[in-house]
Amino acid sequence: MKKSLYLLTAVSLLAMALTGCGGAPSGGGNTPGGDGGDGGETGPTEPIATITYRSWDTGTEAQNNEERRLVKAFEEKENVKVNIVENPGSGSAYWDGIKASIFNNIDLADVMMVPNLDWPLASQYLKNIKEFTDADPDFAKIPASIRDACTVGNGIYAIPARMNLQGYFMNTTVVERDLRIDPSRISCRSEYSVIENIINKAATTAGVVGLDSPTHFIDTMASVYDTTGTMGYFTWDGSNYHLDSDPFIRGVQAAKDFFSSKKTLDAFDESDREALGLDPELDPKVDAWNKGKLALRYGYTYEIPNMLDSNSLGNSYKFIGNPGGKISIVGDYYGIYRDSPNAAIAYKFAKWMSFGMDGFKKRMELYQPVGSVNSLPLIDDEALVDEYFDKFGASSEMSGLEDAYSYIKTKSMVEGVKVVPGYLLARQNKKTGITIDEMQNIDMFNLLNQCVIGSADIATYADQINTLANKTYTDWIKQYGAYYGLTAE
Repeated sequence: MKKSLYLLTAVSLLAMALTGCGGAPSGGGNTPGGDGGDGGETGPTEPIATITYRSWDTGTEAQNNEERRLVKAFEEKENVKVNIVENPGSGSAYWDGIKASIFNNIDLADVMMVPNLDWPLASQYLKNIKEFTDADPDFAKIPASIRDACTVGNGIYAIPARMNLQGYFMNTTVVERDLRIDPSRISCRSEYSVIENIINKAATTAGVVGLDSPTHFIDTMASVYDTTGTMGYFTWDGSNYHLDSDPFIRGVQAAKDFFSSKKTLDAFDESDREALGLDPELDPKVDAWNKGKLALRYGYTYEIPNMLDSNSLGNSYKFIGNPGGKISIVGDYYGIYRDSPNAAIAYKFAKWMSFGMDGFKKRMELYQPVGSVNSLPLIDDEALVDEYFDKFGASSEMSGLEDAYSYIKTKSMVEGVKVVPGYLLARQNKKTGITIDEMQNIDMFNLLNQCVIGSADIATYADQINTLANKTYTDWIKQYGAYYGLTAE
């Protein structure tokens, strides 16, 4: 099998699991498989502890996917029984299952994948694991931006479970052949001007579009224009938003300029897309990318399998992150239940399933036959990282990720939706009291979109929405912060 770097999300894993992975089912019984006793006469030893695990990527017992086999490997290594509770659904539906189990005291999870930190923190369901992380030298090897995201007030309440990256993907074939730009000189370490140059050059080149959409500028461009280095995703600095700042306003205005001048694919109407040779029945971004009509596509590293599997033209691609700014990290997180009677073992298990060296090596072993793995290494261990890129990163079709991985040590930001309390309200659902055209009391998401693709001017509303966004956070702190040693200013 060709060795290509493939990264999958939990959703992708579930889809893959539905096809069936074969192998003997795991689970069942009261003792895990393992080293056994003293040769078979006394049988396997009793497990030293039993813990319960809930996640959305374990599939069913009959499917016995890679995640279940990784759990089984932990059982055998540590002589611990792990009860996997199937917890279907996603987002709020998944979380409802967790809440119901706690409320009814049924199948309580010692370790649970959480859809975000907001909900379990508000419910006070998560244990402060700082005693474990302080004593664990491996935790200190996790990128600082991720460790900071797991920290709330005076404690640490999450274990990073998976890591993918967000940024620009460049079709190096199109950029070199059609735009006459040298792609070898463009990387995550480049200045933002290289992005502008590609988009503008494509606008004067027949049959090519520079970028699929500029709406991600809302979340990422402040980090490009910010000279202080303090602004992260959606301007969050760890305690405040800065939506009234010049870097944020400039970023949204830059997006609006690209859209209004029809330099991005989402500004094309039906006739424009038809002239480009796109199928009206398909997603225009994906279709344009697959047909070699798109120079830059903004997305996530977990999309790489589809990008490469759909490459019928033999194009080469490169991940270049967010040139000029911070690379965005997109992750999943584990929490340990606050009343777990086996918290130390639960932490050890969660580490095995996430950032621990031994566990990640086993993860690579299990996923290597399918040529893919569902996370970048979460700890910066040279030997482990080298092994990972040797097994999964050797691809002439998709380069750049190894350089980006090195870059995140010093210049990265964590996507806010899973780690910032109140973020969903601040970024999407908060009603603004503002009327845009015929949209009354428009919410934050649509207001910000209208500032890019519609008639709204971000400069007019920046002060108002900044106040609203920060109020969502301070309201959360007023309600729940005392439990975590946080006070609203």
